[in-house]
Amino acid sequence: MPVYTSEPLTEHPCSKPIAKTCVATLPAEYFSEPRVFDLELQAIWSREWLYACHENRLRSTSHVDVTLAATFKVTFSISDSGNVKASLKASPLGKTEDIRSLPTHTLNGFVFVNLSDTPLPFDKTHVGLVDEFKSAESVFKETEYDFLSDVQIPGSFNWKVFSDNYNECYHCPTSHPGFSKVYKIPSYLVDAREGYFVHSVEERQEERASVQRGASDAGGTELFLTDSHESFPLETKRLYDETYRVLNQKMREYAKANPPRGQSKTSHDGGLFVHVWPNVGINIFGDFATTLRWNPISHEKTMLHLEVFVRKGVSEAEMIRFSNFLKWVEVEDYVLCEATQRNLALGVYQVGVLHPFRENGLVHSQAQVRKRLVEYLQEKEGRQTV
Repeated sequence: MPVYTSEPLTEHPCSKPIAKTCVATLPAEYFSEPRVFDLELQAIWSREWLYACHENRLRSTSHVDVTLAATFKVTFSISDSGNVKASLKASPLGKTEDIRSLPTHTLNGFVFVNLSDTPLPFDKTHVGLVDEFKSAESVFKETEYDFLSDVQIPGSFNWKVFSDNYNECYHCPTSHPGFSKVYKIPSYLVDAREGYFVHSVEERQEERASVQRGASDAGGTELFLTDSHESFPLETKRLYDETYRVLNQKMREYAKANPPRGQSKTSHDGGLFVHVWPNVGINIFGDFATTLRWNPISHEKTMLHLEVFVRKGVSEAEMIRFSNFLKWVEVEDYVLCEATQRNLALGVYQVGVLHPFRENGLVHSQAQVRKRLVEYLQEKEGRQTV
């Protein structure tokens, strides 16, 4: 296990300390062995608070069905009293006697659920997270946003491969060259907290202005990867083009039904970028909000679930430009993750080291995986010896 310094990474009271030295990564088998995945289902996914959906989705329909961790299918709805209800079908037949109610927790409209009957309270397992959302209330008021779409993209990689990629920007200059032009990568921080990670980075104001001018000139033209000269696999280009074609069509329909009022609109800068462990990134960009959930399907398969929310009054061109931004960053990550999983399966990689500062997010995230598996195995051994 990592040995940490006595000093936290940042001055925030919930910030966790960084490791004293480089830390060994999880072994390759943690990313490629079915038996490890089976252990995780019991040690992590059956016990942790998992993000499911936002209340905005529930208010526009009678219920929402969500698949959590491989095959756990949970139905969410709003009760007559206005509270979120969650129920798990314990059998494929879905008989009434087989339906089990699950505990839920709602944070600024974001709904979390726990598959355990007796989970620890959310506020105790995510100390300080409510304050992070309060700090973003000037930017994100859920009543000002509409749910736009939920898209799904299957990926051939272990969920931890995607999580590791999400929690570091050490290699952004090469993996995300466009992102690196807008943000100062040396300033990128992943601050580990209790049950979540806060991402922060400084913008390059001059580049942002240039990008905004270019986006304005583009007029919200849809990006098609199959028309680009990038070396992404053709199958991946087609997958993302089709997925985002559907998203962009919904954006156009929304813009037609909800035209902007007036000729100008105040721009809402700032936001919040957090990874709530184990598998969701919640990002508030100002005029848009997204959730990206990486749902484990097997030891080598993951389903990406992207929810997109838009502030009322945003134009069609602005929505398409934002869609292009999401699409480009995500396909870069997707290609990296699939290549990483292939190398893991080939035995190219066994174990490595993590930079204590630049890969602080990975140090703490992987430590959580180790901790949960060890605790579960110790409990299991204790039950067997009684």
